[in-house]
Amino acid sequence: MAPYRHLALSKEQLEDLYLSKKFSIYKIAEIFNVSPANVHKKLLKYKIPRRGHNETKRKLFISKEKLIELYWKRNMTSRDIANLFGVSDSTVRNLMKKYGIPRKDTRYKKGVTPWIKGKKLDDKLRQKFSDAHVKKRVAKEELYKLYWEHKFSQERIAQILGVSSSAVKNWIHFYDIPRRTLSQARSIVLQEESIRQKNAKHLLQLRQKHITKIIKALHSKPNKLERRIIELVNEHNLPLRYVGNGEFVINGRNPDFISTDGTKKVIEVFGNYWHSPLFNPKINGKRTYRDTLDFYKQNGYDCLILWEDEIYGEAVIKKIKQFLHNQT
Repeated sequence: MAPYRHLALSKEQLEDLYLSKKFSIYKIAEIFNVSPANVHKKLLKYKIPRRGHNETKRKLFISKEKLIELYWKRNMTSRDIANLFGVSDSTVRNLMKKYGIPRKDTRYKKGVTPWIKGKKLDDKLRQKFSDAHVKKRVAKEELYKLYWEHKFSQERIAQILGVSSSAVKNWIHFYDIPRRTLSQARSIVLQEESIRQKNAKHLLQLRQKHITKIIKALHSKPNKLERRIIELVNEHNLPLRYVGNGEFVINGRNPDFISTDGTKKVIEVFGNYWHSPLFNPKINGKRTYRDTLDFYKQNGYDCLILWEDEIYGEAVIKKIKQFLHNQT
């Protein structure tokens, strides 16, 4: 687990982020990997005035015609429009209500109204649907063969025939095909689950090999930051190995360093532009500090993240050793 980090910001820097750039307390906390309470304490310490509720809410300044064009003509959702202007979904919906713009019926596919909506079915149309259902029904011999000879579960038969499992159950009842006992059904389900897990494992292995090939092709040599850590590893004889060339992949992700002492520990070296929202607000969420730690934790690994502005200091060796020896 990474050591606790204090918020190292001057009063001028915090005022610039909070008052000038209008970053929220939670946003500042996320950027510098501290708790929101830590940021709040800094505001109190520097006696920086808190913004009012109306200041923290971002307003949407857009004409009614433009909003209609985006929502109805370009077929965008309210969330799409909110992301476009950097506001909340509720802000867009409230403005639509103010302008009297009708909302789409979200129960159906975006931009499509079912032809049957609001219509009553007469007997002729009901019979047409019934006939179509009968035509889709599989023959008794084929269903019997799938159910008893191949010993497929109802769910598996439904996948093969492209229908629902309830349809298969109704057909078995319609043809009066004898049902399996509970123990037989459970055995078949467990067998199919075992096959699914083996297939999933095989696909994961193929995916890992494919990702490894791509990474090796794109990143065959360590970059400047990684070379710095390699120098420290060799100089202090640390139990770490560089694998950022695609040599080792964890569920589709390639760490920079892994431990060689049998513990499940990884180290990632982060550049500010590629991993900090403060330097690049458009970065992928998966590249951020918190999401990276959560990813490795979910896969059973402890992760230490080293930023480019700290790897040349004297404290980095102490930080790495503390991480490797579970010290805080």
